[in-house]
Amino acid sequence: MIHSRPGYAPRTSDQQIAKLNEDMIPAINRKSVEEQAKEVPKLDLSHRKLKKPPTPAPDVPADVLSAAEHAGPELILNPEPSPTPQVLQPGK
Repeated sequence: MIHSRPGYAPRTSDQQIAKLNEDMIPAINRKSVEEQAKEVPKLDLSHRKLKKPPTPAPDVPADVLSAAEHAGPELILNPEPSPTPQVLQPGK
């Protein structure tokens, strides 16, 4: 039996994937075969950005850098910690 729906290519079995006809693909997604071959997937680009090690600032102390190297990805170290606040009133 031939299954057909408007905008989709006809298929002859339930195991086949229903593909959109060429004229039903949105214009923003239409690309030629050459353009698709040249394109690098966005997922791959973002994955490379995540895997690239961050470059530390030039004036970061060495002890902070060594701690950052041994820390896991879930620990964020502040390279410029602020001074401890002074408590001038008791009970606060």
